[in-house]
Parts: sequence; structure tokens; C-alpha cells
Amino acid sequence: MTRFPFPVPRVVALLAFLAGSLEAQDFRKDLIAQLDDTGNKLGALVNAFPKEKMSWRPQAGAPSVSETFMHVVRTNLTLPSAAGVAAAMNVRIPPGGDTTIVDRARIADMLAKSFVHAKDAVTQMADAKLEGKVTLAGAQLTRREVLVKMGADGRADLEKLIEYAAANSVALPWGK
Repeated sequence: MTRFPFPVPRVVALLAFLAGSLEAQDFRKDLIAQLDDTGNKLGALVNAFPKEKMSWRPQAGAPSVSETFMHVVRTNLTLPSAAGVAAAMNVRIPPGGDTTIVDRARIADMLAKSFVHAKDAVTQMADAKLEGKVTLAGAQLTRREVLVKMGADGRADLEKLIEYAAANSVALPWGK
């Protein structure tokens, strides 16, 4: 029988821990890259829309341009909280602000701050907590899934705003 100069179960546990840690690092790196790309594009796009188009909506009942930007802000603030991250202290949406804030500069500022908060949430979440379960809209999700949802929702709103830009002849500020 071969004897190992180290306790095999401990080495296996260490390797499993390191693999999980590397997986968490890759997850963070990929999600932060996505948030950076989405945030940079949305930040440029909010300033590309003419002021008079911020209240435009494709049809009655659909969210306006400004409401869609504010939805991203809301998502970036609330989903990290749902995952157990402390609320952002430097940005708050006042009651009714989702539908009443139409000033591009104010939206751009809130959008930028919300993406800083979203990225901080990704980097500050302890590896051990990523797989912990939380309830979001009645569904059991891991904290990792909540953070991924945050990134996916921002991407979906970016796609919607690209369609809004095309409908209003607004050139995409980052090119094609």
C-alpha cells in the first residue's frame, strides 16, 4: 500500500476549495466585464438621446426612454440588496422617480452610480455566500444567480434602448 506524505482528504478539500475560488474569480471577472460594457454603453446612450426624446415611448403603456434607463438604475440597486449586499448610500430613487425623472444629466449620474454599486456587489460578495439561497419574486435562487440576473436585465434594457434609438434616428455613440 502506498503511503502519501500528506493527508489525502485535506489535499482533496484544498483542491476543491481552490477550484471553487477560481470559479468565483472567473465569475466575478466575467460579470464585471459585462457590467462595464453595459454601463459604458448605457452611459453614452443616455447622452445621445435628445432631451425631447426622453419621454418618448413606442406605444401607450410601454416604458419611455427615461423609464427604461431608470429601470436599469432600480435593478442595479435592488438586486444586490436581494442578494444580501448593503444598499448603496450614494444614490436613491425618490418615490415616483422611476417615471418622473427625465433629466439626462440626473439619469446619467444615477446610472453611473448604480453600476459602481452593482460592480461593488459582485466583488464584495464572499465566495462562500455565492451559492447561498435567497427568495426573489417567489423563486429560490442562489446569490450568484441574482447577480447574473442583474447583469442580464441590464443587457436586455440596453437592447431595448438600442431599438428605441433606432426608432428615433439616434446614432449609437459607440458605432456599430
